[in-house]
Amino acid sequence: MRTSCARRASFVQLMLKAAEPLALKSPAQGAATQCYVAVHPGMQSTGRYFSHCNLAEPSALGSDPALARKLWETTERIVAGL
Repeated sequence: MRTSCARRASFVQLMLKAAEPLALKSPAQGAATQCYVAVHPGMQSTGRYFSHCNLAEPSALGSDPALARKLWETTERIVAGL
């Protein structure tokens, strides 16, 4: 028996909802890498980049020391309320 649950949803909204499990992670899946690195012996304070619970290479922007310094300084100003 069909229901009218989707009566007010657009076709696009229905398609996006159907694709969610294929394209998006659950909150637990999204937190898995951070949890893995936080509790795995020897992983703390490595300064390395991880993706999907594996060591990975960051993008060129993620490897730019000048950009990292600018981000750090901007964050300090924001946190200080300046």
